[in-house]
Amino acid sequence: MKPMMNLTLLFLFWCTACSKSEFIMEARNQEKTWNEKNISNYSYTLWVNCYCPTERVGPHLIKVINNKIVTVNGQPYNPQVTGPLPTITELFEIIRLKLSQKPYQQKIAYHPELGYPNNVYFDMDQRIADEEIGYIIENLVKE
Repeated sequence: MKPMMNLTLLFLFWCTACSKSEFIMEARNQEKTWNEKNISNYSYTLWVNCYCPTERVGPHLIKVINNKIVTVNGQPYNPQVTGPLPTITELFEIIRLKLSQKPYQQKIAYHPELGYPNNVYFDMDQRIADEEIGYIIENLVKE
């Protein structure tokens, strides 16, 4: 049990030790990596972690053509049904926006080769419950 507690404390220290500018620089570098791959047609599974209707949470199998979502779970994309869902490019925009708003807490992990964000979490205000938002991207496949 003690090693697990030490790892948890180390992770918490790491998260608080990172300055906001380090998160911003990392996001820029990873977005550059993603853009250099020139991937505009792809599919992925998206989970949205939020206090929101189950239709929004997922999992959603998303297909993107020319950087626009065309289908979600095999059906034409309708944000009125699923809520707004981001492409990878839009997820980078969300990250930039949230970081500029100085979140209370954030966690962002990127795919090691392609650079896209595969695990994103923001808690914007410590004093507010249920405003946290997270995105998990799995199984990204180039089309």
